[in-house]
Amino acid sequence: MIVLVSDSLTTFLNVVTAIGTAGAAIAAAWAVRRASEIATMQDDRAVERDRFAAAVSLLEAFDKLQTLRYETDPSDSKEDHTERMVQALAAEGEFKARLRASEEPLELTRKVMFMHEPPSDDVLTAAVQRLGWHGNPELESIAVIAIRAEIVDVLNRRRPGRAATTDVQVMKPPTLAPAYRLYAQKQVRAPEKP
Repeated sequence: MIVLVSDSLTTFLNVVTAIGTAGAAIAAAWAVRRASEIATMQDDRAVERDRFAAAVSLLEAFDKLQTLRYETDPSDSKEDHTERMVQALAAEGEFKARLRASEEPLELTRKVMFMHEPPSDDVLTAAVQRLGWHGNPELESIAVIAIRAEIVDVLNRRRPGRAATTDVQVMKPPTLAPAYRLYAQKQVRAPEKP
């Protein structure tokens, strides 16, 4: 039995098929675009996580270097002191390598670590006052505090799940800055805390 289909029904079916095909093509294109956006967002998050992890490892290497440089025991033997200096040199090499490989704009840190004439104490003090006091001025130099402050500033900006404007509360002692300049120039000792 052969069924004859009218021309109007054939035309109607062709139109419905064309609309369905076009709709499917549009839906497929939208799905591909959305999948691409999601993949890009995931890649961006992975890059941010990697940059945050690199900044954390940079801060760890710097603090390890400072620990080996400054926390010495006077009762150590000469061999222990020599071993500690070897470890400090290795830690300095690790920190410098991480700093060179870092994608962050750590201009002040690079100037302090790689220039023969690092920035002046006034430049370093201004940077510390802008970025925050991340260290003890009675034990560490202004350059050490400035480097740590710059790295912590990068960490605050890269911290996952936080807006770029959030910041960790840092100590900004207004009375300590003028006294610290004199302390840095080796003219007077830093004032004792009450």
